[in-house]
Amino acid sequence: MSAEASLRKPKTAACAACHRPCNRCLKGGFECIPAPDRRRKRNKVGHSYPEAQFQLFEPEYSSTHLDQIDTILAMLDPRNDVTASPPSDEKETSRNVVESSCMPASLEFFDEVIADDTIQKLSRLGLTDAGAAMAPTFKAYTEKVAQLRSWVTPEQREDMRLQAERERITFVQASNALEFPCVIFERLGIIWHVNDAFRRETGWNAETPTKIEDNAIFQLLESETLHLLYYHFPRVFMSGIRRFAMRGSFKKYGTEEEDYVEGLLSLTIRRDVFGLAYLFFLQFVPDHTIEEPLSDTGALTSLLTATRIYITPRLGANSDILICRLTSEAPSHNCRHQNTDRQRNTPPNRNMSTSVYLNLAGVVPAAYFFFSNLGTSFFGALPVGDTLKVSALTRLQIWEGFFDLAKLHMPTSSHIAGLLLGASAYYAEHAERRYALIAASIPLSLMVPWTAAVMLPGINKMKLILSAKDEQKAESEGLELIRQWRTQHSVRTFFGFMGFGLSFYALGLSALHHRA
Repeated sequence: MSAEASLRKPKTAACAACHRPCNRCLKGGFECIPAPDRRRKRNKVGHSYPEAQFQLFEPEYSSTHLDQIDTILAMLDPRNDVTASPPSDEKETSRNVVESSCMPASLEFFDEVIADDTIQKLSRLGLTDAGAAMAPTFKAYTEKVAQLRSWVTPEQREDMRLQAERERITFVQASNALEFPCVIFERLGIIWHVNDAFRRETGWNAETPTKIEDNAIFQLLESETLHLLYYHFPRVFMSGIRRFAMRGSFKKYGTEEEDYVEGLLSLTIRRDVFGLAYLFFLQFVPDHTIEEPLSDTGALTSLLTATRIYITPRLGANSDILICRLTSEAPSHNCRHQNTDRQRNTPPNRNMSTSVYLNLAGVVPAAYFFFSNLGTSFFGALPVGDTLKVSALTRLQIWEGFFDLAKLHMPTSSHIAGLLLGASAYYAEHAERRYALIAASIPLSLMVPWTAAVMLPGINKMKLILSAKDEQKAESEGLELIRQWRTQHSVRTFFGFMGFGLSFYALGLSALHHRA
């Protein structure tokens, strides 16, 4: 054995270096375990992939013939008459619109001087609270824009700018195709475009886009409309709403006296991928255009000459709309009101005042029936008879006196109350009130059938005992019949409570609906 082999460390386990039985291991009593086949492989270096870029917009065009759309839009860009210039920190202007290093409109800063001047103009117009509400909005908006400007790459800014330009051109083309007045404006009241219908309606003929320091939107809107619009603007800028509508007025130019055109304003708000508002599309529907009858020529001429369609709105606090049938008469008789806030299942012949009067008339006999029966059941002659030491025949005579007095006016009052409340339910406008009146009239109307079917057999037995004046039979049967009658009479009292309570509840509902 060589010296090198003697220095090796003796193995304590079976040899695993060969693929056949090892005699040395077998002699030592160890099992020979074949060594695993370990092939050496070269070390592989993992591929380093670049991070996925942030995509602001999804691809909008899938056809090849629109690949040059950006070039076409650049040719249509009204700001394209300005030549390229080296980057500068100073703001440039092009056609009276503020530019900031090709920054998209939503990421342009509110200049503090211009913002303060806008708030002062609102204050001079008497809109002090609107100006005060906009001041913190300017500050919060500027902070949000500053964070986004530092994060968005130049390529993404260019994509956003092109997207805004495309939407602006789309809005301009859409407004020109409409026959209703439309105004497209940006932040701080910059009017970008007005269509021909707006110029004809209001007589406003200034050039667009307007200068940023003019705040031209102030010149168009009536002061109260401007107040409402700018009162909502903080919510518009700091939330995600995309539309709202309100009543308003536009000034009418070219007249000697100060005149306004009233109608309905609907505002569409365009936002970028970050939710920042940058473009506003205002549509105006004057009242006099809504009241005009529709007319046409061609295939429908014969129909429209015989019939006219009137669509007359009631644009008030309840936002009611009159929906009229085709008729050759004025829309006063064939129109019904449809409330946009809640659905009314009301036949045309129902009148709210008639229903209220019938309800009020029905409450009176219902109250009389309930409280009279309540008093006689707990505080009248029958409860007092229980405390007196009188004979059973005398107690039957006391019951007979009470019964003969009440048998005429009690059923009459319940029956009249049931009829009045049922008629009030027929004329009721609102479903909730109608159901309450029906539920009140049913138990009051069932008083006479209940008395005849359930209580009359016991009443006849007590009448026979009284006619015979049999003391012994009065003691054995009369007291039990009185207790039975009082139990049955408590059911009538409960029915009277239901009728009176529900009729009074329906009367309260009519007051709430009238106030609403």
